[in-house]
Amino acid sequence: MANKLYEYIETISNKRRFYNWQRELKKKEPKVNLTKEQQDLIKNTFFKIPGIPKTSLHAHSYYSNIRNQFSPWYIPDSIWFAYIEPYFNPRIIGKVLDNKTLYNRFFPVSEMDGKHPEIVCYRINGFLVDEDYNPLSLELLLEKASEQPRIFIKLAQDSAGGQGVQSWTPVEGTERLKEILDLLPGDLVIQKGIKQHPEVAKLNPDSVNTIRVLTMIRPDGDFKILSTVIRTGRTGSIVDNACSGGVLIGIDEKGKLNKEGYDFSGHRYTEHPDTKVKFEEITIPNFDKVKAFVKRLAWMIPQFRMPSWDIAIDESGSPVLVEVNMHSGGVQINQLCNGPVFGDLTKDILQEVFSRK
Repeated sequence: MANKLYEYIETISNKRRFYNWQRELKKKEPKVNLTKEQQDLIKNTFFKIPGIPKTSLHAHSYYSNIRNQFSPWYIPDSIWFAYIEPYFNPRIIGKVLDNKTLYNRFFPVSEMDGKHPEIVCYRINGFLVDEDYNPLSLELLLEKASEQPRIFIKLAQDSAGGQGVQSWTPVEGTERLKEILDLLPGDLVIQKGIKQHPEVAKLNPDSVNTIRVLTMIRPDGDFKILSTVIRTGRTGSIVDNACSGGVLIGIDEKGKLNKEGYDFSGHRYTEHPDTKVKFEEITIPNFDKVKAFVKRLAWMIPQFRMPSWDIAIDESGSPVLVEVNMHSGGVQINQLCNGPVFGDLTKDILQEVFSRK
């Protein structure tokens, strides 16, 4: 009975999300810049899959024009958020478990696999605890924080787009740190800064440039990496998010950056707009280790078959788990940089989702 009620609630929620996305797109939807032949191909391939709700051709036009590469298999954001992502990543469970204060418990890793950021302390349900979850006084937190050259204070949940991230250095004084703690609501992660690998830092040394890896566990247990993108911030910004002005660049299976990158406004770049580093000259260090790391992590939470992982590369070349998106990971970042997110698997994946919708 509980499962049927949950399914009913999810069905209603999905429909609401779909129509909300449709309404938002209509406000900013440009003229569809697709040929008649392209429009017919989309209608006779993508929208011919049984169960797919009818939507505009905005997404196909948007991605095809920005990337200068047409495909009928781009996934519209409305369909992604309303149907596809909730199918693979149960949203209600994800909202509860997607809390950075729990990462050390959910994802036990060894140095051979990868790392977690070094924790100064957590704030959980209003209580301060150390990295081993022992109670901690505010005075001791201030003392521990003052021993670090710089710390970062992050919202443990609902921090999309780099919102809710603050940094602090001892020269700012402990009163300023208290202000930040009062300013940020809810659970917090207070951690030491990540010293990133010099090859990755070439793109932008001011932000930790993280690798977004979208993974999937197929019904037969086969593990797939669907898309890999590096996010780099702008000069003077401590966050790397595209919605904060950053630039996104796709990464090939060997770790080499694509020739071109994009921002969320659709501008195309071949080099970082501030540091002038050419993207195609950068290769991610130890990329095979990154892929092995996310595979190990993904099998720790197989309830979520399609999470998005944010991975940094530290100065020693080890992958560091910065964040996992168990829900609301988004599709735009992947399709802007790498084309249709499901590639050759698109038809099979859509049939799986919508045959059981």
